[in-house]
Amino acid sequence: MEITDFKKRKLLFKDIKNIELRYYGRPVKDKENDQKPKGVLHLVLKNAEQKLTFDSNLYGFKYLVWATILFAKEYNLPLDPSTIGNMLDIGLDPEGSSEMPDPKMSGI
Repeated sequence: MEITDFKKRKLLFKDIKNIELRYYGRPVKDKENDQKPKGVLHLVLKNAEQKLTFDSNLYGFKYLVWATILFAKEYNLPLDPSTIGNMLDIGLDPEGSSEMPDPKMSGI
């Protein structure tokens, strides 16, 4: 019997055709006014054949989003309004002027 945990797929940045950063909220019981909403961000990178999705709980997630912003700027890849808003929400400038986050920082 075998089990495989993750597919070993490669996606070259130069082949990326679409970038999405989406927030998926989780309901909170008895939410207080000062309580942050609970949820997760997913960074989705797509090329013609496949897509890779990264969860915001991963170490280095903010660094990965930052690197993706630089790539998008270099290759003139458009970012949709939702993606731009989510980048701003985590403190990253979608125009690429943010300082490099610590790649060892835990997820958002």
